[in-house]
Amino acid sequence: MSDRIVAIHEVSHAVTGVCLGRLGLLKKVSIIASEHMKGGFHWDISSGKCPPDERDQELGICLAGPIGQVLYAPESFGTYITAFRETIFQPDSVLEKAGCAGWAATDLNQFISFRRHRYPLHLFTEIEAPLRSLLQRPSVCSAIAELASQLEVCGELEGLRAEHIISECLLPSDYVGKDYFS
Repeated sequence: MSDRIVAIHEVSHAVTGVCLGRLGLLKKVSIIASEHMKGGFHWDISSGKCPPDERDQELGICLAGPIGQVLYAPESFGTYITAFRETIFQPDSVLEKAGCAGWAATDLNQFISFRRHRYPLHLFTEIEAPLRSLLQRPSVCSAIAELASQLEVCGELEGLRAEHIISECLLPSDYVGKDYFS
């Protein structure tokens, strides 16, 4: 997977997190591969079980990478892109095959885990449409494009720098908060 695709995927998570109320909490966003990941983003929040009032926010951030990738790097899904353009909620067999076509394994595994063990399917479908709408706002699209470009050059950005780039592009109305999906 190219640095551009990984950057779009990771910054989609980060930009969505800022829009959903995590401004000031981004620690780092990276496309530097490790043994377990092609890139990543990190928040300055405690790890562990997600509080119930942040469940939709967490799910939206989790799904933003794959949705951003579908919207802005469709070539990374190869022959599976037609199905994913309609919805990222495909049968498990397609999801697993699509992982080979471009979805980061960590997101795929987390998504399957959410779907199988924690959340009923209607929560995913209720979040997908407004999340796609948020990611397609021109200012949010600009934030994704600008941050992805910077990430391609630098490989990794500290949270304050990344949030500054994001904030330069977003409009006040893009800061929708954690209750956006309610």
